Amino acid sequence: MLPKTPAETLASLGFDPQLLEYPFPAETGWCIHCFRVSLRAWDETKWGQPFKVNCIRDPVTSKRCQRCCHARHRCELPYEGIRGHGFELQALLEWVQEIWINEESGIGKGEDVGLVHDIEIVNAVAGAVRDLCSALDCLIKSHGKAHSLAGRHGGDAADMAAYTQYCTHQHASFQAPSSLGLRSDGTPHPKLVQFEHAARQYLRLETQFALPWYIEVLALKQTIEALIREKYDHSDPNIARWYKDMMAAFPLAIPLL
Repeated sequence: MLPKTPAETLASLGFDPQLLEYPFPAETGWCIHCFRVSLRAWDETKWGQPFKVNCIRDPVTSKRCQRCCHARHRCELPYEGIRGHGFELQALLEWVQEIWINEESGIGKGEDVGLVHDIEIVNAVAGAVRDLCSALDCLIKSHGKAHSLAGRHGGDAADMAAYTQYCTHQHASFQAPSSLGLRSDGTPHPKLVQFEHAARQYLRLETQFALPWYIEVLALKQTIEALIREKYDHSDPNIARWYKDMMAAFPLAIPLL
């Protein structure tokens, strides 16, 4: 009898072989390393497409993503004490994707020709998105350094125990919202709503250490407000309605400011 392949062995244990054949991109469960690599790779030549974290996970064979597995790199999710900020970023990326959907040569087409955005507008928004992602990276680094979690091997056992105790203490006073559930028609909520809700289900910093992050969140919002205000004819009811709806859908309340 021929020996079983790894896929056959796992299938015999009840795993779905399709999970091995089709690893999936981790839209929210991306690791810190892939976030940084993706951000470095998303330069001006790539701004014709919205920013996405390229982190591919195989949920069966490895606890590490493909990139970290191949490079034998430590694969870490955003730290537990600031994981809510990662979901804040995902909500903002989903919100701002509207700009790329209506870009004149980009990934989609708007229904109204008056709402098509030229590449100058897209580049301005992309610059603000890059600054936003850089601010989150700085937050991750500062939080990791403050709790001795950063570095190739991370903290030692004592550091990890202290951080676990810190997160436990934070959870003690944390009030997470109830489960989001489905919409009244039985369908899932849009991703933007799901990400915003998830951000409030995980720990976030409510101190001055989060201030640079929220300054960039506000800067992104103000950049888009200014671009829309200056570039479009608001006497057009379609544009006025689109502007109102988009700004009303901004997913975050901005604390500390």
